[in-house]
Amino acid sequence: MKQPARPRRLAALRDRWLELAFAAPVLTVIVGTFVGTLLLTLALSFTASRTLPVAHWLGLAQYARLWHNERWLSSVANLLVYAFSTVGLSLAAGIAIAIALDRSPRVENLMRTVVLYPQATSFIVTGLVWQWLMTPSIGVQAALKLAGWDTTARVWLSDPTTAIFAVALAASWQASGLVAVIVLSAIKGIDRDTCRAAALDGVPAWRIYTSVVLPQVRGAIVAAALLLLMGSVKTYDLVVAMTHGGPGTATELPAKFTMAYLWERQNVGLASASATSLLLAIVVVMACGALLRRGRKV
Repeated sequence: MKQPARPRRLAALRDRWLELAFAAPVLTVIVGTFVGTLLLTLALSFTASRTLPVAHWLGLAQYARLWHNERWLSSVANLLVYAFSTVGLSLAAGIAIAIALDRSPRVENLMRTVVLYPQATSFIVTGLVWQWLMTPSIGVQAALKLAGWDTTARVWLSDPTTAIFAVALAASWQASGLVAVIVLSAIKGIDRDTCRAAALDGVPAWRIYTSVVLPQVRGAIVAAALLLLMGSVKTYDLVVAMTHGGPGTATELPAKFTMAYLWERQNVGLASASATSLLLAIVVVMACGALLRRGRKV
């Protein structure tokens, strides 16, 4: 016999409430930790808080000070260079690796693990490793000199014109494996009949990938680019490990600026304003991604 509709609805309602009851502790921690601290940071950005939070309301004065601060403006300019360099290098390397793995299915499982391994390391480890690699006395330049290459030593991390690109190179090394896995997974999910037909017609492999395969996985490429952009906005530990923001402010990034004003200069109000500005930047990136996805669906 079928169970009456009303008892079934009551049982479903009871199960729903039990699920909410079990999830309540986790939801409380999430709301209290993330949403609560977000609202607190936003509120403090409108106050004159220094070492400790105070209720002295300043309105938008902290934001005015922030956007007239030369160090902040320099960090924003560095972020633009760093973000576009990291995204460009990571996408180029990741797509190339994905195509190479797609054409070599025998070693795909092994190489997928190898290329994704840098993503498992922390930015601190990545920064220290690349700092050693770029040191002329013990790094790649020293190895080339020992091999007979008479190269002029160049301290990449001490040159203000190259330091930010050196940091971006280290970040790209770590992120390119993730891009490769995302793009490769998308490539494996497309219909390959068009590719086979093009290959039978004598179309070269590079043309098949650029004209047939990659246009079909541009959604995955855009998603990877958005992830890289959001990661670039909050980059902190990589800069600290490699350059600590130097030389001067050549590699100072907004996240480093925020932490410096929060802990070193003890200006909670200005640090909160910079953190809120970073949050707005991430929201803008996410909104752009949502608009792109919506445009593709339309």
